[in-house]
Amino acid sequence: MYPPGRGLYPLPPENTRKVWKRLVILGVGFVLLAQTYAGPIAALAATIQTDLFVYQNGDTVTVTGDGFGAAEVVDLVTTDPAATVVNHGSATTDGVGKLTYQFTLTTTVPGLYDVKATGQTSGLTASTQFDPPPTPPTNLRYRDDRSSGTGVTLSWPSVGQQSVDCYFVYRSNSSMATLSSNTTVGSCAMPHTNINSLAAIAEVAQASGTLQYVDSAAPAGSIFYYVTAEKVGNNQGESGQSNQVATTSLNPSSGSASHDFGNVTVGTTSSFTSARYNNNSGAAITLRAFAISGANPGDFAVANVSPAVGTSIANGGAVTFTVTFTPGALGARSGSVEVNAQDANQSSGVFNTHVMPVVGNGVSASGLSAQSASGAYGGTVSLQATLTSGGSGVSGKPIQFSLNGNSVGSATTNSSGVATLSSASLAGINVGNYLAGVSAAFPGDSSYATSSGATSLTVTPASLNVTANDMTRQYGIANPALDATITGFKNGETLGTSDVTGSASCTTTANSGSLVGNYTITCTAGSLTSHNYTFMFAPGTLHVTQAVLTVTADAKSKIYGAGNPALTYTITGFVNGDPASIVSGTANCATTATIVSGVGGYPITCTQGTLAATNYAFSFVGGTVTVTQATLTVTADPQSRVYGAGNPALTYIITGFVNGDAASVVSGTANCSTTATLLSGVGGYSITCTQGTLSA
Repeated sequence: MYPPGRGLYPLPPENTRKVWKRLVILGVGFVLLAQTYAGPIAALAATIQTDLFVYQNGDTVTVTGDGFGAAEVVDLVTTDPAATVVNHGSATTDGVGKLTYQFTLTTTVPGLYDVKATGQTSGLTASTQFDPPPTPPTNLRYRDDRSSGTGVTLSWPSVGQQSVDCYFVYRSNSSMATLSSNTTVGSCAMPHTNINSLAAIAEVAQASGTLQYVDSAAPAGSIFYYVTAEKVGNNQGESGQSNQVATTSLNPSSGSASHDFGNVTVGTTSSFTSARYNNNSGAAITLRAFAISGANPGDFAVANVSPAVGTSIANGGAVTFTVTFTPGALGARSGSVEVNAQDANQSSGVFNTHVMPVVGNGVSASGLSAQSASGAYGGTVSLQATLTSGGSGVSGKPIQFSLNGNSVGSATTNSSGVATLSSASLAGINVGNYLAGVSAAFPGDSSYATSSGATSLTVTPASLNVTANDMTRQYGIANPALDATITGFKNGETLGTSDVTGSASCTTTANSGSLVGNYTITCTAGSLTSHNYTFMFAPGTLHVTQAVLTVTADAKSKIYGAGNPALTYTITGFVNGDPASIVSGTANCATTATIVSGVGGYPITCTQGTLAATNYAFSFVGGTVTVTQATLTVTADPQSRVYGAGNPALTYIITGFVNGDAASVVSGTANCSTTATLLSGVGGYSITCTQGTLSA
């Protein structure tokens, strides 16, 4: 290389009139010089150079020059790549034509800057160039299409191609006020980490026009993106940034990220879905536009936008809107609602976009008519509905049936479009007429729209059986209380849990004087009432049974050895004033006692014999035959003696034995005595005997 001020070729001879152009290729701080001069050349051409080739914003640029006239004022003009003057000043040369000039570089744009010096007296000119380090791209924007699975697309305009070789894309889950520049020997290699220790997610090569990067792996939640420019070369490196974009500037509330309208009849408009997008970016944004893109943009419409497009939305604020779906054809339809908002770093016409995927399905209209139904309380009912489309029945579709709003089952339409549900339960539905008690619903599918129909339901009372309870009483007794049993309750009800109140009234023709026999018990409603039931009555029977007469054997007695007395009995227990004469026949009574039965008690037992009485039965109470002792006669034998003699032995004879008993049945001896003594004179004296030890 040549030192400053030296050319590649010698100048032409003095006083020649040719025009020369001289090009010097510099490294750092060297000159690109061009000189045009028509006239005598008295000396070397003027040159200028800068102290550096790369400057940061805010650096001092020092320009030195040589070859101008002595003590000459030289104008210096610095322009950016767009030919905009960024500095204009002058310097006066010293006695040998050298100068020094300084200015501060306050703004930088991509590309080469030109510095031109012009001597006011000599007319000599000289120029040089310098290149600032890369500056970050401006107007960074995003398109958030995560809800449809595309990710987030970033785009930005290319920085001047001479100043940038590539770009790095950064993603963070939190905001960073700035990314610091890194003026080093730059490199476009990945992996790459900037001076803030944030790892780049991608490197994008330099190109003209608009550059783009799709972050297909963008995670859910809040994302902050940054893009820096990289210049490869000594004293170059990576730019800082001031181009943060935050997906939180259009942050969908729950349920607002996407929406499926489901099945909607072609040509009809769905109910709207409401969406809310919150600005949580930390700074105000301006709502710019709504657009609908995708396969079927004409099927979707946005309305009720608040605040209006063009309004600034403060941090923490939100935009709300509604979306409707009007399918233009059968089948799956889709679109993308694009919410566009501009942040403070973006120029006019540049904005961020959040994409809300919307889908729906166009279906044919359908109609469903239900048939009225009637059934008894607590029973079942057959339900029927017909599904049609375009006047024809639609087969093979599920129909859900409900009674008074409660689902009771489903059935599938037949070839005529008729669905029949048999034995649908009426449980829990009270008696009455319900104008829309029967309802049928078709849920819709990918071919047909939902439809429903309703018609009347009539619930009639169920019948309860009121059956008189059978009763039994004896002849001559007052009737018992008559009542009835109620059966036939529905829905698991009982008399206590149903709406039945009151009691039946039951009567019979029998009275206390009624003869033995069966008498009908008849019940009527009495005070019975119910809304859900009617009453059916069944008779019962009062059984009048025979009263009981007691036949009691009369007590009898006889002496040992005597024959049995006649056995008799007494009848008691007559009712209703009946006389004994109503009893015919006689009872048979017998005893175990015989003529030879020893002293003691012997039972008398009576049986019915020929006894009879229409209204009476007989019960029997036994009696007793008592056998008492027979009497033996102890007779003292007559005795005699001579006066003055002692009394003879006194003896006796026992008589009166029965049943052939021998005297030996008697034990012991009687005690016999007389009034006669040894001194008793002649005469008769009585002998008296007592039982002594006699026993039998």
